Amino acid sequence: MKKYGVDKNGFIITEVGLNKVRPAFQEVLDKIKDEVIHTFGDGIHSLYLYGSVATGKARIKTSDLDLLLVLQQKATSKILQQIHKFQNHLSVDHLNLFRNVGISLSYVGEVKKDPFGWGCFIKHLCVCLYGENLGKNLSKFKPSKKVANAFGSDVGKHISTVIEKLKSMPAPKEVRSICSGTMRKIVRTGFCLVMEQERSWTTDLKKSYEVFSKYYPAKSTNMKKALSLAQKPTANTKELGKFLQDFGSWLSEEVDNKL
Repeated sequence: MKKYGVDKNGFIITEVGLNKVRPAFQEVLDKIKDEVIHTFGDGIHSLYLYGSVATGKARIKTSDLDLLLVLQQKATSKILQQIHKFQNHLSVDHLNLFRNVGISLSYVGEVKKDPFGWGCFIKHLCVCLYGENLGKNLSKFKPSKKVANAFGSDVGKHISTVIEKLKSMPAPKEVRSICSGTMRKIVRTGFCLVMEQERSWTTDLKKSYEVFSKYYPAKSTNMKKALSLAQKPTANTKELGKFLQDFGSWLSEEVDNKL
């Protein structure tokens, strides 16, 4: 079996870097970084870039800008509201370049307690833009059950939260955003289920679907639909809710049993 996404010793290959950020995005990225630092100031421990912009694969207007903000302390409800408004403001301001600007959130204590989740994520999938790089002194990671569990074990909680949120009938644009993010989570969790057997690594959605289907052929059609909805999200809350109730429930149970 040919391995992929790992080096000759089986460690995950890091495919992100500031040198991979396309010139079209660099100036705006610098501007957004400065705005984040100005807005949250001393509350910031570190700021990271991840996703397609960090790998050099982003496309104008069709890719998201993904940031991770690690705070010194756990965010209060006031800070959470502030960040929600702030990322919406950034998304509107930069529609000419990005489909959406998203800010994931953690705090330094949480990261340090979760080496196989946040630690691996920062080590291999993030570029530090500001502050102390929490991944710098961590050893490299291999695709393993511990990594798979850290990345995928929360899928059931995630799906339950989304199902409840859909009941409030959010606006079509928000439903599409929820759909896209949740389906990406589902497809990548599918890969987490088979990561240890493959002894390989990928964050590519199509590759994740293909590898999952090799081990779960009976569920291939369902995962293909998840892949399709990740790429072309629906605003139909009924369709989305039913899919999450059906395939999402199966996936959650399989993760609980296997990871």
